[in-house]
Amino acid sequence: MDIRIKTTDYEITPDTSRYLDKCLRAVEKLVAGIDGARCEVELGQSAKHSKKTDKSWFAEVNLKAQKDTWRAAAKAASVKAAIDMVKDQIVMQVKKAKDLKKTAVKKGGQKVKEMAKSGRSKVMKKR
Repeated sequence: MDIRIKTTDYEITPDTSRYLDKCLRAVEKLVAGIDGARCEVELGQSAKHSKKTDKSWFAEVNLKAQKDTWRAAAKAASVKAAIDMVKDQIVMQVKKAKDLKKTAVKKGGQKVKEMAKSGRSKVMKKR
């Protein structure tokens, strides 16, 4: 998986980089085997953060794999908390999409089986 990291108003520390790599491994496992998977990550400090809120850090992830695209964004009090929130959102979205595809394949197989069964009985009755 091709991973691209962009920072806004923030110099990424080695500790944060290691933490981000650890979190992205979970995403990488889900899209393993898909050629051309690409993950774009943006980390930074909000330009318009207010003193009233603690949510001054943001993280955004865009994940593209074949025809599918997933996006997640989060704001939090720390950059690591924002990374956690985004990772959880992306993992949930990818798992849901995989489950929907599996369900569609199963339902398609069931319909083919039903058509085959009903087709045989209709053909037998016509003769």
